[in-house]
Amino acid sequence: MRFNSPDEIELPLPYGIEENRLGFYVMKKNEPEFIELCNFVPYISSQVTTFDGYDTNTKVKLAGFDSYGNPLPEITVTNDDFDKMIWVRQNWSFDCNIVPGGGIKDRIRYAIQSTSKYAPKNEDYSTTGWYKKNDEYVFLMPGDSDNEVHLEGKLQSYQFSRRELTEKEYADIFMLICNVAPNEIMQPLLSFVFLSPLNSFLHEAQCEPKTVLMLYGKTGSKKSTLAALILSFFGRFSNTDLPLSFRDTANSIIYNTGSLKDVLTVVDDFHPSQKSDEYTMTGIIQILLRAFGNRCGRQRLNSKSTLMQTRYPKANAIFTAEFLPDVGESGTARYIPLELNPTSINNDMLTYYQHYASEGILSACMFNYTEWIKETYLSDEDGFVKLLGEKFNDTRIKLNKLLAEKRMIIRDRLVDDLVSLYMGYEFMLDFFVDKNVCNKESKNEFLNMFTDILVDIAGRRETQTIIDQPAHKFLCKLISMLESERINLKKCGATFDDYTPANCIGYEDDEYYYFHSALAHKEVRRFCGEQGESFTIGEKALLKALDAEKLLIKGNDGKNTVQHSFGGKNRRYLVIPKQKARAIYDEAN
Repeated sequence: MRFNSPDEIELPLPYGIEENRLGFYVMKKNEPEFIELCNFVPYISSQVTTFDGYDTNTKVKLAGFDSYGNPLPEITVTNDDFDKMIWVRQNWSFDCNIVPGGGIKDRIRYAIQSTSKYAPKNEDYSTTGWYKKNDEYVFLMPGDSDNEVHLEGKLQSYQFSRRELTEKEYADIFMLICNVAPNEIMQPLLSFVFLSPLNSFLHEAQCEPKTVLMLYGKTGSKKSTLAALILSFFGRFSNTDLPLSFRDTANSIIYNTGSLKDVLTVVDDFHPSQKSDEYTMTGIIQILLRAFGNRCGRQRLNSKSTLMQTRYPKANAIFTAEFLPDVGESGTARYIPLELNPTSINNDMLTYYQHYASEGILSACMFNYTEWIKETYLSDEDGFVKLLGEKFNDTRIKLNKLLAEKRMIIRDRLVDDLVSLYMGYEFMLDFFVDKNVCNKESKNEFLNMFTDILVDIAGRRETQTIIDQPAHKFLCKLISMLESERINLKKCGATFDDYTPANCIGYEDDEYYYFHSALAHKEVRRFCGEQGESFTIGEKALLKALDAEKLLIKGNDGKNTVQHSFGGKNRRYLVIPKQKARAIYDEAN
């Protein structure tokens, strides 16, 4: 509520207002005397309770009049700042002045709080996604006339267009499955889009998605442009104003993705331009992959040594990159790579759908999808959560059976990631069936097509994960250095006096390599460092990893090195079968 003049404001005695100044009265010689507290008149215009997805905070909006009776601009002040009064100078300039003296600020605070009876109480949100209000689910998103949702910075581009679409518009959006980019790119991206609004309920069913999509390709492949188009299901975005970037800090990205619940986001442009950039960006992407892969944050203490609320990613994310980052076996297992080539994008179709995005048609589709979820499933929340859990488990069993038939041994984490994509895709098809742009027969055909894509993704990502295993990486680097003669081996049977090649680290015969273990480990670490890659595993741990993968010959004494005599000297060597090492190198290259 805004007043037209200071005279309209009523304060409890002994407080009052005279000549556009706030003060209080004291009795002197049986007459009230006005004691000035400040040369302006502040009051509470409204009270705002803000929910950010983790905590509820109360803020007040303050307005007032200066010493000439002119209105002061409305400002928002937090609880912590209210008592300190620093907001006066910060927002209303030095013209507004507080009288010096003990207890003055407490009196002003009391007088201001007394005006709260006039102030309306509003609810505000700084988070997106499903929220239960008055026993009914609403999907929070900026642009809702019933619920005030405010996001900061580039997150302000998130917004739904709240209108129904024509059957032709739904049909065109459905054909995104086959348009703009190849099926193996578009279909996983779209499944991720329609999976995102299910996150909260999948979390309750203990099967929340724990992966990100890594859209990568050379400069000119339009990966950021495609990511912006896909993200436009949740707002209005272009390749120059994507919400998050690898130039941001990891903590700020995690903070923002904690507010973006049940939606999709993009972290753009993993593109280190120099050595220091690569070190920084690789560190950021490793932190993010673990945050999204575990769906948890770091526990922290506040100044009072009590636990703070832990923020963690509640959005699904697409990362764009020029090349796949070197994040090791664990990091690689937390993303699904999708490669774009310079010729992958159909420019005419891209332009067509960019028009749909700018007109808010894609975000209108997502708005209607959330309404469909609400109407179809959320009258029985517990039943919906149970349904999702059962669907997840049934799909996992079917996918594991299919992979076993193809003799593919896939890790459980990857299977769960693929099941999540399948569920998003299936819900998308069910929605379009409801909108009469897809029938049940076509739905089954598309599901079969998508299953083939998932199997292909499984093969490619498992190969990449294996390549990033320390044992496989070690052997690949060794063979590469042998090929380039950066390191060398001496032929078995050579005597001590025979020529020893430069940088010799062992021996070889027709079947085996015999490496000096410490020298081989040292050379690989040095080589990786020069290439900007990490190789942090120690020598003993590496030997155990090679043994676990059955890539070395154990000694008769059970050790991971073998006693051999070459050139008249008896030493222990790391013995690697040539055929296995070469097979690993060939698969990686």
